[in-house]
Amino acid sequence: YLEGLKQTWVASNQVAKDLGQLEDFSIYVSQLPESGDFNVVLIINFKSLADFGPSKAKYDAFMKKWSEKRIERNKEIAKTYPELREITGEYLLSEVEFK
Repeated sequence: YLEGLKQTWVASNQVAKDLGQLEDFSIYVSQLPESGDFNVVLIINFKSLADFGPSKAKYDAFMKKWSEKRIERNKEIAKTYPELREITGEYLLSEVEFK
């Protein structure tokens, strides 16, 4: 599963980061045997919430750099994900900064 993420999710987010469409991204994995409902967290950091929304210009720039070949390869890899993992939710989080 993680190798598949490396080839799909990480690769596509690296393109978006190179284009300046996101600030950073990471994957966290819990090391605890009793992690609860989930043990893998995929995180994307945006400079601001305004960067989160859809944009045709950003999409077009991304697709220019991301090829049709990659799209098909990603579909092939990702089709096994439901057998490997259950997605338990999506979250829009904000960091709490104490001053």
